[in-house]
Amino acid sequence: MIMTKVGAYAIIRVYGLVFGAGAGPLALAAAPFVIPAALVTLVVGTIGLVGSRTLRDLSAFAVIASMGTLLVAIGLFDAAGLSAGLYYLVHSTLAGAALFLIAGLVQVQRGAASDRLVPAPAMAGETLLGGLFLLAAIALVGLPPLSGFLGKVMILQAAQASAIWPWIWGLILVASLVMTFGFARAGSVLFWGSGPVAGPQTPLPRAPLGAIVALLALTVAWTLAAGPATGGLQITAQQALDRSAYVDAVLAPQAPATAGD
Repeated sequence: MIMTKVGAYAIIRVYGLVFGAGAGPLALAAAPFVIPAALVTLVVGTIGLVGSRTLRDLSAFAVIASMGTLLVAIGLFDAAGLSAGLYYLVHSTLAGAALFLIAGLVQVQRGAASDRLVPAPAMAGETLLGGLFLLAAIALVGLPPLSGFLGKVMILQAAQASAIWPWIWGLILVASLVMTFGFARAGSVLFWGSGPVAGPQTPLPRAPLGAIVALLALTVAWTLAAGPATGGLQITAQQALDRSAYVDAVLAPQAPATAGD
């Protein structure tokens, strides 16, 4: 999950410098390929999520799908798209990390059934884990009122500048709907379709549980801070796309040495 975000950062940092508007013959050389690749990534992640047999696989494909959505925003290569993408990047990092931690707890609590999406006896803290899973699912799918919804709305608005915006809108919205069904299926099996309690249960460990709550709380805080956050991210996006300012800052002429140096 972390490496996908490193890849996004590399595209943001390298593309504006090497293939930016002022890059001469290389200007915008890769632009025609990024959004189609992003949409393919979104489709693959969505299909994988629906076909997942374990919660860990579902979490991984959810991150892949969110990376596809993020790359759509980055692939617009303008300030509006990049600022929306940066907002969505923070959101998807928080929500994805929470979902992976939930998958780890489920794997431990369900014993022999592990995190496989099959019926099993009820586990300790099932109601609490189910509620946290529901919040993480809402966040990753992009349903209101959490930051995933705001991030996707900003990306869709920015995508209107693209010549293929109907494809972008259609695939993102359909993928969100399909992902909703995938998460609903997984949740119903893991938390609402379990059988009676069998044998002694292991209490939920506090450390990972606290981390999950903290990550989801940060997702809520990121939603509430959307106004000032997007203002700052717009400035960041403009700076990231300003190739000349970056070159001047790195290759600024050195001041001549004085006799006392």
